[in-house]
Amino acid sequence: YLRVDNDYRQSQWGDWYLFGNDGRIQTGVQQWAGSYYYFDPVTYLRVDNDYRQSQWGDWYLFGNDGRILSGLQKWFGSYYYFDPVTYLKVTNKNITVNGINLHADNDGILSGVNRNANFLLSIHDAALDGWRQFGVLPSVTAAQAILESAWGQSALATQGHNLFGIKGSYNGQSITMRTAEYGNGGYYYINDAFRKYPSNYESIVDHGRFLATNSRYNNLLWKKDYTVVTQYLHADGYATDPKYASSLNNVIRTYNLDAWDREVI
Repeated sequence: YLRVDNDYRQSQWGDWYLFGNDGRIQTGVQQWAGSYYYFDPVTYLRVDNDYRQSQWGDWYLFGNDGRILSGLQKWFGSYYYFDPVTYLKVTNKNITVNGINLHADNDGILSGVNRNANFLLSIHDAALDGWRQFGVLPSVTAAQAILESAWGQSALATQGHNLFGIKGSYNGQSITMRTAEYGNGGYYYINDAFRKYPSNYESIVDHGRFLATNSRYNNLLWKKDYTVVTQYLHADGYATDPKYASSLNNVIRTYNLDAWDREVI
């Protein structure tokens, strides 16, 4: 029957509340179990997945589990960067995040400082989700997208967000393109259907699904060394170019793409 101080407890009606050192219910930004959370001043409930102003005036972003977020984050369709030390949104500044050269405007909205940086920004989250969902290493996915779509400038990429030349349709959507085939008489050209995606994100994730559902690539799934994954890709017959693995490795090293791996591994 004693008062509980400094604890996070479930009430008799099922909701959870944070109580301070004096036993009082807490609101605003509060530290608990090594992180910061926000508790609504009216309902006293933890706020998840929202951008809220603290009791001292600064604004912070909180994730799906209520924890305060830092680093590169997407919010309402735009990317922002939150300082890992202060958790504050970075504004009006050029920054480099995991090999991507970015500019934060006065509102904190990020854009690439050039076309290549914008392309990397457009595939970053999807490459990480490809690992989480299918076990395809983000650095390798990004390097493949760069090489196979010419930094998103190929006809397939610009017209259908198809970064990997995967044929067929995606949710019933396809785009017809002229493509070279090889037969007994050598190379010849045909018109074929390629998957059309609503954005680069779906193309990247679908690429991970393609590898994960094709048994010939099972050996590269969930591998954490990009040099091993690129070698497996070549050995499994993904590309006939004998320099394909080394080309991917060079792209990864040049653009520091292995930093993407460290975000999820």
